[in-house]
Order: sequence, then structure tokens, then C-alpha cells
Amino acid sequence: MSDDSRVPAPPVIDYDAAVNKLAARRRWTQAALTRFMKDKDAASFDDVASHVHGDNDKTKRPVPKKAERTSESLAELGCPVSFRLAGGMMRKEIIPE
Repeated sequence: MSDDSRVPAPPVIDYDAAVNKLAARRRWTQAALTRFMKDKDAASFDDVASHVHGDNDKTKRPVPKKAERTSESLAELGCPVSFRLAGGMMRKEIIPE
């Protein structure tokens, strides 16, 4: 097997730094979502809504849009993480370098 066939190691992600930078920009919900998903590959919509946005119907509606905005902010910071909502689950994706 040649070295070219090896799967590259995933990038090292400093979630705490990303959370701190989001908070410094007053993006509290984005920081909370990033902190909550730090050690998860996926979480249910209800868990995200409860832990990140509070536990009422009014705060659950914007979850998909906030996930999209969080992904955009993380990209601006150079953090290779993206969030998307699919099938009732919030999924964390690591963007390859």
C-alpha cells in the first residue's frame, strides 16, 4: 500500500477557542450550539432546542437557520466545522482541509 492511499487525519479543532471567539462577537446562541455539539457527532432536534435555545416552541422554530448561521460564522473563523439539521437530528460535519 502506498502512502497516497492513506486517509488524512481529521483536522485538530479548538472548540473552546471557537466558542470564545463567537462569544466575543456576541453570538451567544452560536457559541452555545458549538459548545453543546463539541463532543457529539449528532444530537436530536429536541436536545439542541432544549439545551441551546430553551425549551419552548417559540425558540425551536429558528433552529435550522441558526445552525446555518453558526456554520457560516465558524467558516469565517477558519474553524472546519459545519452543522446541519436533517431527519430530526443536528449533525456536526468536519470539513476536510
